[in-house]
Amino acid sequence: MIVVGLGRGSHDCSISAYIKGEFRYAKAERKLNTKHARAGEEWYYSVLLSWGVKPNDVDLYIETDPGVLSLRVPHNGEPFIMLDSNRIVLDHHLAHAWSDFNYEDGKNAVVVDGKGSAYNTSLLCKGEEIIRASDGSIGHTMRNMYSLMVGNSTVDAAGKIMGLSSYGFLSKKIYEELKEKTPSDWIDYLDRNYSDRSPRNEKWVDAIKTVCELCYENILENRFSFFDKSQQITYSGGCALNIDWNSKLSSLGYDLSIMPYVYDGGLSIGCLRYGLRVMGASMDVPIGFPYLQDDVDGGMATDEIIDMAAEDIAQGKIVGWYQGHGELGPRALGNRSILMRPDLKDGKDTINQKVKHREWYRPFGASVLKEDASQYFSIEDSPYMLYSAKVLVDNLYSVTHVDGTCRHQTVTYESNPTYYKLLDRVKEKTGLSVVLNTSLNAGGKPIAGKPYDAIELLSTTELDTVYVGSNRYEK
Repeated sequence: MIVVGLGRGSHDCSISAYIKGEFRYAKAERKLNTKHARAGEEWYYSVLLSWGVKPNDVDLYIETDPGVLSLRVPHNGEPFIMLDSNRIVLDHHLAHAWSDFNYEDGKNAVVVDGKGSAYNTSLLCKGEEIIRASDGSIGHTMRNMYSLMVGNSTVDAAGKIMGLSSYGFLSKKIYEELKEKTPSDWIDYLDRNYSDRSPRNEKWVDAIKTVCELCYENILENRFSFFDKSQQITYSGGCALNIDWNSKLSSLGYDLSIMPYVYDGGLSIGCLRYGLRVMGASMDVPIGFPYLQDDVDGGMATDEIIDMAAEDIAQGKIVGWYQGHGELGPRALGNRSILMRPDLKDGKDTINQKVKHREWYRPFGASVLKEDASQYFSIEDSPYMLYSAKVLVDNLYSVTHVDGTCRHQTVTYESNPTYYKLLDRVKEKTGLSVVLNTSLNAGGKPIAGKPYDAIELLSTTELDTVYVGSNRYEK
């Protein structure tokens, strides 16, 4: 049996397949070397052919976001529609929910997107009941705030606003004026009242902070308040990448299941799982999850190479780390990473100026040995960098955000033996179980999908060394 899921849309296109018991996945941006790439029809079929599958071999195609007449279908409330005998179009938000391996019919799910559909902006699955909501797009509110600042909006805009908001303080005056208004009213208010929209303008940043809080309260009241906290909730959609909101929801007692690919890059997985259900089959969590990106395998580092990389990190070098297959989601989890000591006082600015070239107000994440996490962070288990934890020590300068938090990844030997060994060797050399971990790419580029992409960073950035499997490269 061969079932194929197609994640279509205006960005972050992907394809998943279940080929005679084997799971495959590919993301367009790494194949096409274009961040958040939109793929044409020919790309999907070229990937299938590379997997040894001809179009007529496929028993069932399931897709979402075909972009028919600029509308996303289904659009009359159906969960799916049949295009022909072996082709299904699945609702965008249901595809998000089904992308979580913990989700099945009858379970609870919340999907909150930037947009997601021309007809609704989010979806709630409360047992067997499916509720579509169209009462304001919280994700687009975040993006629109960034658009006010720079004159345009990008897929990454909401995350940039999240980083900036931590520099602000809640304004009681703004909060009271806006709390009974709609998200579009919030943007109109910011547009009318702030001509200086510089991230250095404290009053503007306070307004951003306040509207971000209103966004969070909106999803809490209109999405999560309907659920019993004792029951696990699948949480997906682009807004589920907001680590601040995730942390607040978790602190209130909500039991959240959040996959590392909750954004549109995971839609093909949801389509595939739903298609298998239609075919009367199922798929277990694949071996190696979540390191299953179908980019070029770089091999795995030997113990000798791991020691060399740990020494480079100990010496304060900026290290590129390309190992095995890549991560499914948008965040580096130790196979496509740039690594550095976290206790360098000027480390954040150094890595930003030499490699990443990001906005100054955006923080960097960290990886830590799980058994040592409680020494450094208020959250002991965070395998996918989806929560914001309080930093408990005062020497992690490069990964501590202005609000005293860090988006960290907890690493176990079982989850990634090679990366675990590297962190363990760094601990032996520096006394720290933590490294700064950011994605292996320069600003505006996708995460490296081929060894060549990683090695090329030596000439296009000021990386000191790059490790691809058991090979070490330096300038």
